[in-house]
Amino acid sequence: MDYLVRIFKSVANERRVCILERLLRAKEQTLEEIVDHINIPYKTASRNLKILEKAMLVKRQMRNGRVLYSLEDSPRLIFGRDILNMIKKRALKRKRKQ
Repeated sequence: MDYLVRIFKSVANERRVCILERLLRAKEQTLEEIVDHINIPYKTASRNLKILEKAMLVKRQMRNGRVLYSLEDSPRLIFGRDILNMIKKRALKRKRKQ
C-alpha cells in the first residue's frame, strides 16, 4: 500500500486521532494511560496503535518492563509531520471552543 494512502487511512478513525492528540500532549504513554484517558477497551487501543505504528506515526519502546508509545520523530516521516500538525491545530481549535 502506498505510504500516503496508509497515513490517510490511519487517521480516518476518530479513536486513532484521539490517540494521536493524547500523544501530542503527553509525549509518552503506556497502553493503560491511553485506555484510561480515551475510555476505550484495551484490545481496541492496541489494534489502533498497531495501525498507527504501521503508518509510521507512532513508535513503541520498552522501558523498565513497560511498553511506552510516543509519536514517531524519524526523518522518514514525509507526510506524517504535516498530518500531526493538522491534528494539533484541530485539537487547539476544539479546546478554544470549549
